[in-house]
Amino acid sequence: LVLIVMGTTFIAPLLLRRLLPPDRDALARPDDTPRTGPIERLVAGTS
Repeated sequence: LVLIVMGTTFIAPLLLRRLLPPDRDALARPDDTPRTGPIERLVAGTS
């Protein structure tokens, strides 16, 4: 079960990046703070 969670948290950001190319701009903007979830924050930290 832990592997599934780790897999989804790793795959979800990749899918989000494919679906939403301007993802990094949204993360940098303070206006979209409610939209930035833990996964998107993880993507911002790893990239």
